[in-house]
Amino acid sequence: MTKLADFLFPGLSAEAAVALVSAIVAICAVFVSIILFFLQRRREKTNAILSLHQLWWGERYDNARSMTFEFVEEFRKCDFKTTDLIKSYKLDDGKYRKEKRQVGLIAFFFADVNALIDLGLVSERAALRFFGPGQFAWFSKFLLAIANEIEANRKLDDGQEIRWICEVRALDRRFKKFTN
Repeated sequence: MTKLADFLFPGLSAEAAVALVSAIVAICAVFVSIILFFLQRRREKTNAILSLHQLWWGERYDNARSMTFEFVEEFRKCDFKTTDLIKSYKLDDGKYRKEKRQVGLIAFFFADVNALIDLGLVSERAALRFFGPGQFAWFSKFLLAIANEIEANRKLDDGQEIRWICEVRALDRRFKKFTN
């Protein structure tokens, strides 16, 4: 060991050479751990966005997407004016109960996408690629019209905000900053 230490580190004692090599190995281990952490984190975010994509295109959301999209098309044909479904949020008369559940599923899906971005569990860029112009853009004006109707016509006693409305508005702002 002494000859090797003299060859690699001339002028250092064997103990100092061992300490130096140990420190270099420890520093390398820290760097490798950091790199592995970031690679693992990236993989987790990729898996999360892929899971969301599968959920969105899966059987569970198929009916909700289709039904809500029909209401979106009606909303567009009415020049983005209030439709009977949107008015029903104001009246709260029990009409459109089944349809509102389907619209709610879509609204909460996008609300959850925004929450996952905020928590750092999903990449903002990936969410935009998977759900921005190709998906959320189709539903956003309609969902925001419902949100406006709800906020204009419902008084919450304690000033509590409605989570899905806050999240969908935030997602709309988030995606607009990338697409403008």
